[in-house]
Amino acid sequence: MKKISKSIIKTKKWEDADFRFTDLFSNLSSPFQFQKPFTETDILLELEQILSNCPEYYPALLDYGLRKIHVEKEKAEADIEKGFNIMLQLQPKKQQHESIEIFIDNIEIKWRFDLSIKYLLILIDKLPNNAFLYDACAYAYHIIGDYKNAIKFQKTALKIEPSNIHYNSNLGWYYMFTKEYNNAEIFLKTTLQINASDEIAINNLKINEFLSTNNLSYIDFLLQKPDYDKIYNFDDEIDDFDELNRTVSDNNNKKFAALKYNVVSKNNINYSEYAVSISSLEAWFKFILSISQDIFLYEDIHYIDLNFKPIMHKFIFKHSDVDLQILNEIYSGLNYYYGFLTEEKIIKKHIFDDFIKNIQNLKKELEYKVIKYKEIRNNHKYSDSEKEKIREELFEGDHSFPFL
Repeated sequence: MKKISKSIIKTKKWEDADFRFTDLFSNLSSPFQFQKPFTETDILLELEQILSNCPEYYPALLDYGLRKIHVEKEKAEADIEKGFNIMLQLQPKKQQHESIEIFIDNIEIKWRFDLSIKYLLILIDKLPNNAFLYDACAYAYHIIGDYKNAIKFQKTALKIEPSNIHYNSNLGWYYMFTKEYNNAEIFLKTTLQINASDEIAINNLKINEFLSTNNLSYIDFLLQKPDYDKIYNFDDEIDDFDELNRTVSDNNNKKFAALKYNVVSKNNINYSEYAVSISSLEAWFKFILSISQDIFLYEDIHYIDLNFKPIMHKFIFKHSDVDLQILNEIYSGLNYYYGFLTEEKIIKKHIFDDFIKNIQNLKKELEYKVIKYKEIRNNHKYSDSEKEKIREELFEGDHSFPFL
């Protein structure tokens, strides 16, 4: 691409773009109390305005591409590539490491590990002695299931920084995926020789011993059935409630991690579409945790099936940004998540099929309620009593009770 002079950073159009971009994200992270929440459409329109005035402003170009990547894949990838090349030309060297780290993190939030590998390899060619780049590339390779390259790149990171505890620990972790238990043990123990209190290495060493004893891979470990006895026969007079919460949370996190590995190891799907839906589903599950008085394992499809309508009523009532897009993302996320658990024989197929049928039967009704409540939520033409009457009709009284 055409070379861009670094002097552009000192121009008024760049300064204006930088001010608007900073202001946008300041408002997103800390909105004013009475400010209407930004929708994704609002954000994209503002980014388009910034780029129309300063097409070279790469922070907006990169953000715009990443926000569109699940709906306009080819154009979004072209925007990201253009933004990346401009960043390499204009980014001051002292800020380069932080910018690269943010760039790679933002790509991987969208589950585009193939793209992070692409750009990391370009960066490695330019900065062949940067251990961080090899470590980041190894991580991306391991996520997509290419353990051979993960181990190769992690070893290179270690050659550059042999005493780095994270690089040693990561290499031991990758060997757990290939069932090379002895090699895993060597590098995890090396980590502990450098820092005896490293909790990740201590925990992974225990997991590695369990895998070795049972001849399991790390993916097998993630998909294990939880200890239902321990979870559902909890005695609040004897048992440790914090330990119970850790057990439930650990199991929930493992299943999401397994789903992520499963998705990104395939080459025929739109990873970013999955990433957006699963991110919305995770937020939705966390909302359920906040209103549930019961123990909630995410894989408990029966619980969701039984409570789906009141959960959605409370969710729509509580969150001002809920629109049809978010509703669709939750539906897609449920389909992906429970579909994956069905493939792994954790959920029986007929139960999954009945669940999808049940929630699908409610979708039109919920779409109407999302639209209707959005119309009246901040509409000053309605008095508080009128709004409450509409809420009672829409949510069937579910919004009045803080818990399920």
